[in-house]
Amino acid sequence: MTQIEVSFDEETLRKVLLGDKGAEVLLEKVMNEVLQAEMTEHLDRQKFVWRIGTETVQREE
Repeated sequence: MTQIEVSFDEETLRKVLLGDKGAEVLLEKVMNEVLQAEMTEHLDRQKFVWRIGTETVQREE
């Protein structure tokens, strides 16, 4: 299982704790971090796959 660390700056924490859209702010931040991690993982996998003609070659990690 992948673990993601999500950090919040002081302004974001104020919006969460004092604003009326706290859940919305938290969800946006968390979802952006998850999306970023998924894209990083996907792009890292793409580095190891090459196509030679019609044959796909995958590099061993």
